[in-house]
Amino acid sequence: MSITSGIGLVSGIDTFSLIEQLLAVEAQSKVPIFQRISGLNASKTALLDVNARLLSLGNAAKAFRADDVFRSVLASSSNEDILGVTATTKANPGQYSFRVRQLVSTSQQMSRGFASKSENPLGLEAMSFEWGKGRVSESIRLDDLNGGSGVDRGRIRIQDRAGNSAVIDLSEATTLEEVVEAINAESGIQVVANFNTDSLQLVDESGGSGVFSVANEGGGTTATDLGIETSVVGVGLINGEPLNSLSVNSLLTDFNDGNGVLIRDNIVDFVLNVDGTAYDIDLGRVDAAIDLDTRLEDLNDGDGVAINEDPERPDFTIVTSTGQEIDIDLGATFDENDEIDDEAVETVSELLARVNGTLTEELGAGQVVLSIRDDGKGFEITDNMAGGGNVQIVGAGPNADGTAEDLGILGTGTALGLTGSVVPNKVQTPRATTIQDLMDRVSEQTSGAVVVSVAADGEGLEFTASGGGTVTMLAGAVDGSSFAAEVSTQTIRDLGFSAGDAGASLEGSRVSSGLGTVLLRTLQGGAGLGGSSLTVTDREGDTVTVSNLDQFDTLEEALVVIGTALNASGVDVAIGVNDQGNGLLVEDDSGGAGNLTISGDAAAGLGLGGLEAGVASNVVRGENLQRQYVSLGTPLSELNYGKGVGTGRFRITDSSGDTGT
Repeated sequence: MSITSGIGLVSGIDTFSLIEQLLAVEAQSKVPIFQRISGLNASKTALLDVNARLLSLGNAAKAFRADDVFRSVLASSSNEDILGVTATTKANPGQYSFRVRQLVSTSQQMSRGFASKSENPLGLEAMSFEWGKGRVSESIRLDDLNGGSGVDRGRIRIQDRAGNSAVIDLSEATTLEEVVEAINAESGIQVVANFNTDSLQLVDESGGSGVFSVANEGGGTTATDLGIETSVVGVGLINGEPLNSLSVNSLLTDFNDGNGVLIRDNIVDFVLNVDGTAYDIDLGRVDAAIDLDTRLEDLNDGDGVAINEDPERPDFTIVTSTGQEIDIDLGATFDENDEIDDEAVETVSELLARVNGTLTEELGAGQVVLSIRDDGKGFEITDNMAGGGNVQIVGAGPNADGTAEDLGILGTGTALGLTGSVVPNKVQTPRATTIQDLMDRVSEQTSGAVVVSVAADGEGLEFTASGGGTVTMLAGAVDGSSFAAEVSTQTIRDLGFSAGDAGASLEGSRVSSGLGTVLLRTLQGGAGLGGSSLTVTDREGDTVTVSNLDQFDTLEEALVVIGTALNASGVDVAIGVNDQGNGLLVEDDSGGAGNLTISGDAAAGLGLGGLEAGVASNVVRGENLQRQYVSLGTPLSELNYGKGVGTGRFRITDSSGDTGT
C-alpha cells in the first residue's frame, strides 16, 4: 500500500467549492445587515409618502386660516330659469320665498323718420336722460307696508251696499297699485278703490243702502293687513287704517323717501344731554378691540395689512424725534444660508415683537415703542428720546404708504410720539339698521336716561327723558370731511329733529314716506320747497293764493290743499303729477284768452318757477322736481344701479401738486 500527497492544482481537491463554501460562511454575518438596510429603505419610502401627504394637507389647510371657509354657504333656487341665486358668507341660513312679478325685458322707443339729421328736426335745444329713483310717484311694494311686516297674500271678500259680493284673489299681487287694479277690475261689485297718503279708500257706487263690508277669505289676513277689514252701514266710504306707519322693525334705510339715516362708524353721531349730563350716541358698528391675538388679516374689514415679500426692502420707516430713520420689515426674514429665519408677521403680537425688536436693536430698549392704543382701536408710537423733531411714519418699499396706512400710523405726530387712526377690526356689533336697534343703542348708551319710541301718529320718532327731566339734541362729532360742521347734525336731521331741540319729550318730523308720494323736503335735490306760498291765476283772470304750504310733509298733501283752494276760489286750474312722474302738470280749463300765471316763493320748489309773467297756453309742464335719492346716508352698494363701488385706494392730486391716497 502506498500513500501519496500533494498540493496545488494537481492535488485533486475541489478548491472552488471549498472557497465558495468558505465565502458563504463568511457572508452569513452580512445577511442581518442587508435585511436591516432593506427595512430602513422601506421605512424611508413610507416616511417620504407621509411627508408628501402632510405637505399636501398643509397646503390645503392654509385656506382654513380665512374665516370665510367656515362661513361659506350654498344657495339654490327651486326654479333657476326664473330666479337664480348666489350667497355670500354673510347670508343667514334659511329658506326664503320670492314672488317674481315679471322677467326682465328690453324697451325701445322709436320716433318717426326725419329727412335730415342736421336741421334740428326735434326743435329742442337740449335733451336729458335720468336713470334712478327720480320719480315722485313710485310703486308701493306690499312687503314694505305695516312697518316692514308686509301684507299676507290671499283673498278678500267685498260686498257692496246693493248686496253684490265678490272674492278677489290677491295672492299674486306685489304692489298696492296691483291691489287697487284688481279691485277696480272686479265687475261683480260696484266699488272703486284708491289710496291717499296713508291708507286705502273704497267707495261704493252701487246706489244701494245695505251693508258695505270687506272681509278676509279662506283663513288669510289679507284684508286685515290692507287695513280695510270692516263693515259699515249707512255710508258708502271705507277709509282704511294707515298702512305705512313705522314700527320697531322699520328699516332706517327707508327713512326720508329711501335716503336713510347717516350713520358713521367709530364716531359720535349725535349727543343727548339730559339735565346737564351729556351722552354720546354712536349708531355705527362696534368693532372687536384689537389685542395681541388679533390677526392682521382681520383688520381693515378683512383686507388685512399689506406686507411686501422682498426681504431687501422695508415696509415703512420710523423717523424718531432725533431724526434717526429705522426701516421696519414685516415680511419673512432669512439667515446667511437663505433659509427662513422668521416667518412674516401674522398677528398683532408678532407685529409688536418685530417692530419693537428692530427698534431696540437700533436705538436701545424702550427708546421708541409701538403699542396698541388704550381704547383698542389702533396703534400708537411712543418716543422717549427727547429729540427736537416730530415723530414721522413714512411709506417705504413696494407698497409705498400702504403698510403704514393699513396700520393707521402713516403721518407726522409730535416729539412724544404718534397716535394712529382707527383701524377697523372684526365686527362685534353691526350698525343699527332698524328702529329697534336705535332704541337699544340709545337706551344702552344713556343708561336708560332716554327712551326712543315711535310717535303716536306712526310717522316719526319720539325721544323722552325717562326721569322726567329735559332732553336736548346736540350735534355729533365733526369728522374732518368736506361737509365740515354740517355732517355733525346730519344724523339728527335724518331722524326728524334739529340740533338744539329740547324738552321732556321730543317728537320729530315725519320720516316715513307717504303712499305713492314723496316728502317735500326731498324735492330739489334735498333743498325742499324753499317757500310757503303759491299764487295761481287762470286765463280768465280768476286768482287765488295758497299759504303755509311749508306746514305739510308730503307733496300729495300740498297738492290736495292747492286743489281744494283752486276749486273753492273758482280758479279753473288743475295741478297734478305728470305721466312721467318726475314733475307737475298744470291744466287750465277756464276757456279764457289771457295768460296762465303762477308765482310765489314756493313756485320754484314745485318746478313751476319762471311763470310769473304768464303763458298763453292751457297746458304747462313743470320742470323736473329733482327728487333726492342720493344722500350722505346712501350705501355705496346701491350706487351704479346696484353694482356698488369696489373697495380699494385712489389718489387725488390738487392744483398745487399735493396728493393724498
